[in-house]
Amino acid sequence: MHVANLEDAWLDGADLSGARGSGASFERSSGQGMQLTDAGFVGASFECARLAGAVLRAAALARCTFEAADVSDLRETNLERVHFRQAKLQEARLSRVNAEGADFSGAQLDKADGSEANFEDADFTGASLRGMTPSRCNFEGARFSGAYLARMDHGPRAVRCTS
Repeated sequence: MHVANLEDAWLDGADLSGARGSGASFERSSGQGMQLTDAGFVGASFECARLAGAVLRAAALARCTFEAADVSDLRETNLERVHFRQAKLQEARLSRVNAEGADFSGAQLDKADGSEANFEDADFTGASLRGMTPSRCNFEGARFSGAYLARMDHGPRAVRCTS
């Protein structure tokens, strides 16, 4: 799949596992329950997409935009330099993601599972991480200005940070 325009598309329950594309647009699409396991959409836009229940596990989504999107399952996914500004990631599964340099500013990560994730140099400015589980995460260089961190479940050896 090359430069696909799936804006405003109804993709609920669609199986796009293994699909590939660069610069594809899923803006304002509904992809609830959609399967994108092992998919690769580098530089794609999922802006304002409704992806609750969608499975994006082990996908390559580097440099994508999920601004104001609703996403729930991103386990083991490459989210390097992905934009999640104002995204709805409550209770999202983010375990083992590589979100190095990702922008989570203003995002809602309440009760998300970030176990063993790499959030190095990520921006959480103004984000809500209430009740998030960040066990064994790397937050080295991450920014939390104005972020809400109350009731974050740190657990033993939860985060690795350096000044």
